[in-house]
Amino acid sequence: MKKQIPDSNNAAHLCIKNGIKVYPVYINYKWFIEVNINGRIKTFDKSITQDEINYAMSSTYIFYAEKLK
Repeated sequence: MKKQIPDSNNAAHLCIKNGIKVYPVYINYKWFIEVNINGRIKTFDKSITQDEINYAMSSTYIFYAEKLK
C-alpha cells in the first residue's frame, strides 16, 4: 500500500530559496535520499524503494522547512 504523499510545495520552495536541495540518488543498485545544503552534501543511510522516492523527498523537504522556521 502506498503512503499518502504530504503536500510539500511550500516547504520545497522555502528550502530551495535557502539553498537546500533534496533529490534521489542511485548507488550500488539502491535508492537513497541526498540533501545538498549550500554545497554540503549528506546522503541518508537508509535505502528506499523506487515507489518511496516521492514520499521520502516530500517528508525531507518538510523536515528541513520546519528547521528553518
